[in-house]
Amino acid sequence: MVASPVSQFIFRGCPNNFTEVRTWTFSDTCGNSTSVSQTIHVLDDQVPIIIDMTPPDLTLSCNEDYPAPEGLTAIDNCDGIIIASPVVQITSGDCPNEFTEVRIWTFRDTCGNTLSTSQTIHVLDDEAPVIQESLPPDLVLACAEDVPAPASLTAIDNCDGKVTAILFEEINLGDCAHDFTLMRTWTFSDACGNTSTHQQTIQVLDDIPPFADCPPSPAAPIEWSADFNTVPVPSNTPQDPSIDPTLTGFPSNVSDNCISAPSVAYQDDIEFFGPCNTPGQLIWRVTRTWTIEDNCGNVTACVQVFDFIDTTPPNLGCKTNTPPLTLSLEGSASITPETIVSTVSDNCGNVDLSISKALFNCSDVGNNTVVLTAVDECGNTSNCSATIRVVSADADGDGVADCDDNCQLTPNPNQADQDKDGIGNVCDDCNNNQGGGQCDDGDPCTINDTLNAQCQCVGQEIDSDGDDVLDGCDICLGDDASGDSDGDGICDDIDTCPDGDDNIDSDGDGVADACDLCLGNDLTGDADQDGICDELDICPDGDDNLDTDGDMVPDACDQCPGANDSVDTDGDGICNELDICQGSDDHIDTDLDGVPDGCDQCPGEDDRIDDNNNGIPDACEQNCEDLFVSIGNCQTVYNGYAPAACTDLTATVSGGVMPFSYSWSTGETTEKIEVCPASSTLYSVTVVDAEGCDAVNEVSVEVINVACGKNGKNVALCNNGQPICVRKNDVPALLAAGATLGPCGSVPCSEAASRNLLGNGNAGSGESSFKRPRDFTVYPNPARTELNVRLTDFLGQDVSILIYNRLGTVILLHRIAEVQTGIERLKLGELPPDAYLIRLKTEELVITKKFVVIRN
Repeated sequence: MVASPVSQFIFRGCPNNFTEVRTWTFSDTCGNSTSVSQTIHVLDDQVPIIIDMTPPDLTLSCNEDYPAPEGLTAIDNCDGIIIASPVVQITSGDCPNEFTEVRIWTFRDTCGNTLSTSQTIHVLDDEAPVIQESLPPDLVLACAEDVPAPASLTAIDNCDGKVTAILFEEINLGDCAHDFTLMRTWTFSDACGNTSTHQQTIQVLDDIPPFADCPPSPAAPIEWSADFNTVPVPSNTPQDPSIDPTLTGFPSNVSDNCISAPSVAYQDDIEFFGPCNTPGQLIWRVTRTWTIEDNCGNVTACVQVFDFIDTTPPNLGCKTNTPPLTLSLEGSASITPETIVSTVSDNCGNVDLSISKALFNCSDVGNNTVVLTAVDECGNTSNCSATIRVVSADADGDGVADCDDNCQLTPNPNQADQDKDGIGNVCDDCNNNQGGGQCDDGDPCTINDTLNAQCQCVGQEIDSDGDDVLDGCDICLGDDASGDSDGDGICDDIDTCPDGDDNIDSDGDGVADACDLCLGNDLTGDADQDGICDELDICPDGDDNLDTDGDMVPDACDQCPGANDSVDTDGDGICNELDICQGSDDHIDTDLDGVPDGCDQCPGEDDRIDDNNNGIPDACEQNCEDLFVSIGNCQTVYNGYAPAACTDLTATVSGGVMPFSYSWSTGETTEKIEVCPASSTLYSVTVVDAEGCDAVNEVSVEVINVACGKNGKNVALCNNGQPICVRKNDVPALLAAGATLGPCGSVPCSEAASRNLLGNGNAGSGESSFKRPRDFTVYPNPARTELNVRLTDFLGQDVSILIYNRLGTVILLHRIAEVQTGIERLKLGELPPDAYLIRLKTEELVITKKFVVIRN
């Protein structure tokens, strides 16, 4: 029996939202029947899926740049293709090129299920016009006439096209017509107020002095002459000479870079050099300074020097005849210059007159040639020569001229002289005395003493050493007076300082200055008796003459016997050989721990306290438990969709001492890395701080494959709990609408596994299979020639030991294959005293410590 269904429909407002009840009724011929029914509910509650990619949001500069609206296509599970046109909303701004347009596409199926997408277009012209021409540069000019006309500039705007400039000029005046600053500003503005400006600064400053050919100075000194309008200068009375420029020359070819006629003036500086003593000596000097000046105060100076001398001798009026000269009763007569010259004059000043013979006696009877010499103030001389005839008188009239008369006032015509003493008998009071009487005045230094006018006798003549110096006046009996080598008046045999003046002893120590080793200090001040007075003594407590190593430092005071004390690189007074801390002052030890501040690992604390013997003072030892590194929680990437296939990992450090070094399991050494794994991967990073402490952490990056469709070209999404496979271009819009990457049910980063790994005592979050890294120690610290490295934690491992100086240079590299002994001794050789870093490297870790080298 076959029955056809009878359908009943209940519609709910749209073709795809209804309920259909189908009833099948089976009846036999006797009217017996039975029925079955089926209820079908049709409900379209799925939104359309946009097929076209929503145009991206845009930010544009000009209103003509934005695209015209276009329709977008979506596909509906029931209605198929749906095409929507955008609804446009515009918000205007302050200018034609400033507004915001929002385009909204709404897709609605026949049951009212809707999906919307939108595009926002911002139009904002914030670009200034661009100047097209080469910009006029700043200028520095000398003259106002050199300033060029303003340049003609144009600009092109991205929206408005060609823009014309507005030119503004501002002038700041200086002190003259060629001293100012001109600022030109070109301003270009578009319709939205965006502006471009160019400013040109033109500085006009005339700092170039005028040009002139300077008049020369006279080639030779000038004689006083009317040609130069000079006025004679009386002795010791300076008087300014005046020199007419028309006779000495003006500056010629005067010109200036900016003006046509600079001013020309001069100033004389007069110097009087005092009374003249020798012919040709400089008397006056006139320094004439010409000043050629432009209107900005730039000056060119020319200097002329005029020297005035006197080489003209005095002018004498010599007499041609002189009268005879008669001697007086005493047999003498004199003349004056006026006897020989009638007039005397000089071009400059006073004249001194002298005559070769002014006094005459009986020996001059007859003609005598006398020369008169005139000397002016500069030593120029003139002479007059005259013949002076001398005649003798006869005062007693006895016919014997007075010059020959042995009794001038008593007639003695026969010149009788009984005792032959040159006095005639008629006038001799001591007629019988021929000399030898007791006339000595007792002066042993005088050979012939005169007691009175009539009696003469020979005095005592005692010269026991025969040096022609009478004993009474001889300062050095027994030694010839010529034996005084240094001419100090003290003969050589009693001279304490034969090469200098014994009379000069400025410090009063009894030793003449010329022979005094220690001026200002008594010779007895030689405490160590080494023959060098204390004031000059390098080593007051030892013999300065003993210097075994030849370094100019006596052995008794030698800090570095056998080495050169003068080699002290850091200038702290301690030779390099003994210098604990080369490069700084060993005397400065603020914390008194025996380690100079310049090499002190732990300033303010005692570096000698190192209980764990690791080479780092306890007070400054880094607490490695403070160092912690985090990489964050696990992350997920999605293969098959490039924008989500990679992720960044960043190591964030807390605690520790900067700087930090980073070592990732990928081999990279930066703080941040990018990873793009093909499969789920565990990444780790090791961080080491400046004190050698290290911390390790790891993070899991999980991979979900989202490729779908033919050849995996599409992307798998979960949209409203339903898996879909869409084109890659549609993914952004669907993600924005709430879809998620990957198949429905996939859980990103299923295990939040970020584990901090222990290192040097770091406390991690969670369990870790990493153990605390092993350690090493160095001793002694400070070290001298050897450094012991304790490696008991690294037996059987390969290690590298590196030593760095303070510049970061590796100065020692020591590799050990499979450490066999617990102690490794390093020879430090000639390492200078200083602080160093020692670093131990293995395949797993890097540890850095500090140590100090000192010298005995």
